[in-house]
Amino acid sequence: MIEPPGAKGLTLHVDYYRTTQENVIQQLSGQTVVNNEALFPDRVTRAPADATDIALGQPGRITAVNLTFINFGEVRNESIDYGVDYILPWEQLGRWRLNVSSSNTLTSTRQLAPGQPPIVDDDDTFAPPKWKHNASVFWNNGSWNASVFFTYISSFKSNAAGNTLTATYPVPSVYKIDLRGGYEFKQGVWRGYGKNLRVQVGVGNVLDKEPPFSDTVFGYNGGLHGSYAMGRTYEFSFVQPF
Repeated sequence: MIEPPGAKGLTLHVDYYRTTQENVIQQLSGQTVVNNEALFPDRVTRAPADATDIALGQPGRITAVNLTFINFGEVRNESIDYGVDYILPWEQLGRWRLNVSSSNTLTSTRQLAPGQPPIVDDDDTFAPPKWKHNASVFWNNGSWNASVFFTYISSFKSNAAGNTLTATYPVPSVYKIDLRGGYEFKQGVWRGYGKNLRVQVGVGNVLDKEPPFSDTVFGYNGGLHGSYAMGRTYEFSFVQPF
């Protein structure tokens, strides 16, 4: 984090993240377990080798395969976050604060199948977005306050996530704008009643953007685009301190 001495109120930061998830909880197929019996010897139960097995130099026949959840595999992610926060020095028209942040996914891989190379999930719906941007402006002047938020999620080149049984549909980028505004009744609403009551109104997804299509049961990626599912929304709230 850097606060340039010549720019009061300005803060810059860059954060690098590298995460590795080992021994991922998953459920392997029976064929995968049998094909890699040396890795999972306690999960394959065999009958004693009979004369034919001994003659062929093979173990006894399989009588059971344990398919309960297992800890195996590795998931890796690398990303960089950038951020700028600036409180404007002049306050003639109220106090202003600007904030911009971006997240860039550098690498996203899964190695969950024994003996197989890692699956590269870059630019795929299985991975975090390649780019995600957020920008916001906050303003307050006396009892009044307002804010505007801008969110952008980059597109995906593939929607298969390494699944050959899923149709591949490119997922376009999407953005939305949210607005908020409010007022605080510092002296009360009427004859001192409702002192410090804070009233807030807002419009979410002002441009009524729809979530981009994704080949799922919902028709969109709920983890990434769930906030777009309801289209334009309206809100009203109030807080009365005691």
